[in-house]
Amino acid sequence: MIPASGTWPATAPFGVVPTEEITMADDRNRTGEVERALIDLTDNHEIRDWSLKLGVTELELQAAVEKVGPKAEDVRHFLGK
Repeated sequence: MIPASGTWPATAPFGVVPTEEITMADDRNRTGEVERALIDLTDNHEIRDWSLKLGVTELELQAAVEKVGPKAEDVRHFLGK
């Protein structure tokens, strides 16, 4: 069986069939507060999206996150946005 996009069967001991699916951490549909509050430089989609949102280049975004950390609020303040 192929799992639905962005999901994978829950881990279970050998011989036990999982009855639920869990959402992957990098699920594009996840819109929780933590996801919006942090900038993940390991995710190319986030780098592109945050760069466009903040009106800076990807290199400027990376430098800002390296300087002040991944909190979007801190990065905005550092960039004067």
